Amino acid sequence: MRGKNYTLFNKTLPTNMFDKRKFIPFFLIIFLISCTGSEEKLSDKFVVPEIAEVEKVEIVKDGVTVLLNKGEQRQWFFNEIYPLEKRAQKQLFQNLEGLKVIAPPVTDSLGKKYADNMKKNPYRITCFNKDKEPIISYYIGDYNSEIGATYLMRTDEQAVYPVHIPGMENNLHKRFPTDVGYWTEALLFSYVPNQISTVSVDYVKNPEESFILTIKDKQAQWVSRQTGAELADLSLRQVGSYLSYFMRVRFLSVLPDNELSKSLFSNDLHLYTIRLKETNGNIKKVDFYAVKDTLNHTLHPDNLNAMVDDSQLISLSYAAVDLLLKKKDYFRNKQE
Repeated sequence: MRGKNYTLFNKTLPTNMFDKRKFIPFFLIIFLISCTGSEEKLSDKFVVPEIAEVEKVEIVKDGVTVLLNKGEQRQWFFNEIYPLEKRAQKQLFQNLEGLKVIAPPVTDSLGKKYADNMKKNPYRITCFNKDKEPIISYYIGDYNSEIGATYLMRTDEQAVYPVHIPGMENNLHKRFPTDVGYWTEALLFSYVPNQISTVSVDYVKNPEESFILTIKDKQAQWVSRQTGAELADLSLRQVGSYLSYFMRVRFLSVLPDNELSKSLFSNDLHLYTIRLKETNGNIKKVDFYAVKDTLNHTLHPDNLNAMVDDSQLISLSYAAVDLLLKKKDYFRNKQE
């Protein structure tokens, strides 16, 4: 080999580089560099390549499906209705971009056991693009506190990997919940008084108490839904106070969209219906239902279920809507 030169990567190398003492270290460096590149690629196995391409994230857990979707002006929503808090939106992006594989896949029977459990009781995250095509989809398995990682498996593969988000809470069950309160303020109504043009309240069990309240040009009209009679001594001050109660009405949780939940909304449990029309013409309709205690067959004194716009099923406390259920006398002009 003396007196000759060799070519590697289009570069001429001197003969003495292939001396036995130098040959092994040189190619070991080349091998380690190539392995390092593979490991970096493997570590990003669950990372969304381009976060800007994600239009919707679907979380499925315990039979509950949550949709986090991008709306206008890059605002994200919970189930296409409730705006995500800025904190939650930022954390969502951290979750999707920050997942890192920290070790090779779990092998042998243990890996198969994890994979089978994930498929049997799916806790699944799927990201979609604007064409509604999946970008990435994976199952979330158990959290291993000893290594500080959660087991993940892509839905198109069988390998189970330990994954964490560096510098963050690494029990991914806490970072991808289905609880509405984690993602949004959970506001059923969020209006300032000048956004409201009409409020209609139906008392299903007591229709004589039902009314329509109309606001226009700083004037108001209260009319009985049953008789059409108008309240002559209507107080504008009381109307203003009443409308202010619609500013922050919270609910507790979103109910699963399944037959069990729908069975909770029977006609005999229907109590009230509130229809609110905004000044821009949008209408929100909410039907409220009593909650029946299945053990002693009594009605729950504190909780209600509600159906929003004939589709979204939620639960809330009676105290949250109590101020919206006013009777005729509330609106009368009280003499000082």
